[in-house]
Amino acid sequence: MELRWLKTILNDAEHKIKLFLSDGEIAMLNGLLNQCAPSVSPLPMDKIVFFDRFHFPEKQAKREAAVLATLVECIQAQRTVDIKYHTRKHQVKTGTYRPIVLEFSKRNNRFQGFLQECDSDRICTMNLSQIERAVETEASFDYAAAEQALAAYREDNTTSVQVAFYDTRNIVDRILTEFSPWEKRCSYDPETGLYQLTIFYQKQDEVDLVVRLMGYGGDLYFVDREHPICTEIQSRMTRQMDLIRERRSAYIDREPGDDL
Repeated sequence: MELRWLKTILNDAEHKIKLFLSDGEIAMLNGLLNQCAPSVSPLPMDKIVFFDRFHFPEKQAKREAAVLATLVECIQAQRTVDIKYHTRKHQVKTGTYRPIVLEFSKRNNRFQGFLQECDSDRICTMNLSQIERAVETEASFDYAAAEQALAAYREDNTTSVQVAFYDTRNIVDRILTEFSPWEKRCSYDPETGLYQLTIFYQKQDEVDLVVRLMGYGGDLYFVDREHPICTEIQSRMTRQMDLIRERRSAYIDREPGDDL
């Protein structure tokens, strides 16, 4: 199955594999597969019904690949880059930046870049798919200094949340797998059967953790009931219960024959 999956992604019509591997690496893998597993065929994607919620239009995918290539070149050459960026609030931002690190986020299947704004030295996080234009400049920068600034930024923005749970409904495997993108520390008390998990995360990831932890309901509890994630989940649950009560009240009060 792993070989079939590898053959499938290497020959994907959208060529997403080129965002990860060079043409030479792809050719080498195809050669090895043809030599060592010639009878193994790719997965029959035409017969598999699936929905790709991370599918982007072809034009957008090509632009993202071009932006990625430009930023990689700028990092290697230690040159600044002029960027035009669309924010999540539908605003357009332009400026000159020092590209530091590019990462692929497993949480949302996207590339994101950590850059330092030249005018303010502020560290910025950008979704590469939202960058409309990236042009390399002739100006060089001190990459080591920018890298140190990023490390300081990450340290200042790192926080943690601690949850406890018992191994019911396979929660241990589920929660450790779902939170694999984050640094974690987990301990187990064999006498009580209780697990305690500490998740370290960047402050901007807080909403993501709220949504994920809500999915476990009463199977886990927060060690600190005043933690911002815990209070946000309680607030959301209260709003949900209020909506349910309002709907029930409207249903009870309606006249016979009224539409809901």
